[in-house]
Amino acid sequence: SAYHRTTDLRNCETHIVDDGSSAPTQKYLDHFVKVNSDFRLHRNQKNLGKPKSINRIMRDNQNADYFTVIDGDMKILTKNWDKLLLKAHRIFKGQAILGGMTHQYGFEFKKDGMTFGDTFPFWTLAGGFFSIPKFVFKRLGYFYDRLQRHEDAEYCRRAATQSIKWYYTPAIRTQELPHTSFSRKQEYQRLKKKEEAAYSK
Repeated sequence: SAYHRTTDLRNCETHIVDDGSSAPTQKYLDHFVKVNSDFRLHRNQKNLGKPKSINRIMRDNQNADYFTVIDGDMKILTKNWDKLLLKAHRIFKGQAILGGMTHQYGFEFKKDGMTFGDTFPFWTLAGGFFSIPKFVFKRLGYFYDRLQRHEDAEYCRRAATQSIKWYYTPAIRTQELPHTSFSRKQEYQRLKKKEEAAYSK
């Protein structure tokens, strides 16, 4: 959906991470990148987890103006979303994290003709659609890769310690597709224990 609703692929470099997926998905991705040569496919032999996969891309592209993460289960509903995102980044002079989903909307405000939701500092952005400008990346660095999930919340909390804000961008409509491969409650409990252990080290 992000691909079909992007205005101009020449303005961006797109990386797809196959994080240890099954054979049918591998076959689909091989065909997709063959047909769409602008995309780069990175294949992990086993599931490394989202933070480690993202960090690999960041290390290879440290001079990028922005890093925008879109999860595989995230559907972009807004046409020209890339133009809107660049406009939003320019409004905040490339000094704020922007996202298309949030755990809590917060209060609404308008700035330079765009509407934003301010959730800082109590509610963080959801990492399914998460855009980091170079200025922020240079100050905060990579995602905490000992986490399997909730790397978005940890990144926002770290941003708060540096007085870096984040904003929800309702102009870019997104939809999280339902998960079918596992019980979300059981998976959440399992990963919560792993994260607690990682934080305690």
